[in-house]
Amino acid sequence: MKDLTRPYDRVVLLIGDVIILYASLWLTLLLRYQDIPSTKLFMDHVGPFSLIFLSWFVVFYLVGLYEKQTTIFKSKLPKTVLAAQIINIVIAALFFFFDPYFGISPKTNLLIYLAVSVVLVSTWRLYGTKFFLNRKSRTPALLVCDGAECQELADEINGNDWYPIRFSRTLSLRGEGIEDAWRTIQSAVDEDGIRTVVIDTASPAIQPFITRLYGLSFVGVRFFDFNKFYEEVFDRIPLSSLGSQWLLEYISPKPKLLHDAVKRTLDFVGAIVLGVLLLILLPILWPFVRNVEGEALISQERVGLGFVPIRVYKIATMRRNEAASDAWVKEDEERENRVTLIGQLLRKTSIDEFPQIWNIFKGELSFIGPRSDIAGLAERMADKIPFYSVRYLVTPGITGWAQVNQQYSPGNISPQSVEDTRLRLMYDLYYIKNRSLLLDLIIITKTFRVLLTRLFV
Repeated sequence: MKDLTRPYDRVVLLIGDVIILYASLWLTLLLRYQDIPSTKLFMDHVGPFSLIFLSWFVVFYLVGLYEKQTTIFKSKLPKTVLAAQIINIVIAALFFFFDPYFGISPKTNLLIYLAVSVVLVSTWRLYGTKFFLNRKSRTPALLVCDGAECQELADEINGNDWYPIRFSRTLSLRGEGIEDAWRTIQSAVDEDGIRTVVIDTASPAIQPFITRLYGLSFVGVRFFDFNKFYEEVFDRIPLSSLGSQWLLEYISPKPKLLHDAVKRTLDFVGAIVLGVLLLILLPILWPFVRNVEGEALISQERVGLGFVPIRVYKIATMRRNEAASDAWVKEDEERENRVTLIGQLLRKTSIDEFPQIWNIFKGELSFIGPRSDIAGLAERMADKIPFYSVRYLVTPGITGWAQVNQQYSPGNISPQSVEDTRLRLMYDLYYIKNRSLLLDLIIITKTFRVLLTRLFV
């Protein structure tokens, strides 16, 4: 469904942010000098601030303020805006420190601007966007499917004004007779005027009256496959759609020669550049990261391409060297925190992953791809989750589509349960199916956003 979201909504958000940032500058000068700013005073500040605003919008993008999900997580929005503006104020301070050409003294102004802009941007995003982005007339639609993923889709669509439709009716086929289900669909079309139907065409319960459904096309009803619709909304593959036919069509290891060649070249060059940085950084960190066994580097047996074991190294972040598979958290269980203080910082910044550059250099890992598991953990998850091993049809990576999209439980930066891992698989399958250089670029930009979020949000 190509018109599922409106691209110009992001333009509205951007224009609103521009207006708010300049309005915040005007209010800052008003508060700072206790008088209406003169045209000259305002223009003296507009020039330099306009330059730094360009970098600020990049920060806004990196922290996710231009994605459709920002209309969902309202409770996190003020904190996200505050974190973005703190970063932006630091950028501005460095700009004015190294470039005294403009001849203004912004130290006090920047502090006032931080408070004013956070309040105004948060207010604009929480309340102003409702007026400008509100869809006064969302098209009613019918959702025909079963299961948790079906309910998840209904909740997302109906709870987010970003989408042009709303599900005024949801039909579950469990326990419904063929004729009862057909009468419900007809009623939705004839009485409610519904012309958009999202339906799980792969469900066996649909097959007996599939030809009747096609007949509704003659009265203007548009049908959308539930699985494709779910994928477009959530950017992940619903596990309910998996089967031999789907796997053969989308996940067969078809060679993508251009993508694979360019990606491998970038991995090789990047590994050399970051390898030099690691040689400089590791001796500095060595005295501070050694665990009780005296090790600054730990080795782990992980799973690589084709489920082949590989040996990787990480900077020690825990007091003892215990394999993650031994510390795996079961449902409703807690584990003792064994991460050191400096280890927490290294994990948040992913610096502890730097030694894996050697694996990237050898071609065992990539910068981008499904995250590699500890060997024992991968085997257990393959037993618990159908099709789990499919994620190893491509070279594993240090960052990936799941890492930049999945929301983990507070304080964790990786899956902590079977359910978390099942959700991660949904994102990994999306990447395997849609992998491209453009998607890799998106993952890189979102990785910076995740790192900023870990540090400041």
